[in-house]
Amino acid sequence: AEGGAGGLAARRAQQAQRRASRRGKLSGKLSEDVEVSDIELDEATFTATSGEPGQELTVELLMRVVADVGLVGLPNAGKSSILKAVTRASPEVAAYPFTTLMPNLGVVKQTPPLPDPSDPMDFSAYDTEKPQAGPVLADLPGLIQGAHKGRGLGRAFLRHLRRTRAMLVVVDASGSDPVGDYKTVREELRMYNPEYVRRPHILALNKMDLEWAALRTEELTSAVRTLDAADVGEPPVAVLPVSAVEGIGMDALMAELGKLMREEDDARVETIREGPARRQTTGEGTNMKIRF
Repeated sequence: AEGGAGGLAARRAQQAQRRASRRGKLSGKLSEDVEVSDIELDEATFTATSGEPGQELTVELLMRVVADVGLVGLPNAGKSSILKAVTRASPEVAAYPFTTLMPNLGVVKQTPPLPDPSDPMDFSAYDTEKPQAGPVLADLPGLIQGAHKGRGLGRAFLRHLRRTRAMLVVVDASGSDPVGDYKTVREELRMYNPEYVRRPHILALNKMDLEWAALRTEELTSAVRTLDAADVGEPPVAVLPVSAVEGIGMDALMAELGKLMREEDDARVETIREGPARRQTTGEGTNMKIRF
């Protein structure tokens, strides 16, 4: 077909005869078994239709990152430092607030279990099975009071928490009021989306390498446990003292994240099993219809 559009092409009879004659001359003479016939053409095939102005549309797409755990906290709390310590991500880390301007993603490093030296039958060191990937963390820009109203960078990125299954709240334990900072973060999450404070979360008391922060670990943990659920939502599943700079508590944090993700996976499986049937079949034979 002409034009490269496929299908059948119709030509006028004179054109077909001239082309057949040229083919015959190239071979010496026109072969007797070549049949030349006139083609009746519909005049409608030569009718041109003028195009009309098209429509232009400008679309703005708001993308959401896909992660298992979202890191939230006030500016300069150490979220990026924790992401760098527990994953292979390389976010920018500096000693001033709002270092993170865009969400950063990282996959928690999985350390293979060490064999038990007291068990002669422990051959885990020779296990060649590929370990499963750890949870994906999303480091979001720092929140400030009033972020749900648009202050700072928080509101522009709080939407990325929509598809996370859990959260890691990071608080600077060396600050003047770590418990107040924790309440501020939880309040901003609740004002933006009440469902956020119903998700399970881990509280990381960061900067435990500073002496005055380490001395009040028990005091801060007790104060957080006694907070009213009406103000901060669900209590944290774990309160962990950590230091991203010195690596203190990082193994415990990764273990707690893995445990939380396994519990969430089990809960999701149970929900699917106990939920209503997602498929409905009606009709029989060629009239059968399946609705999901």
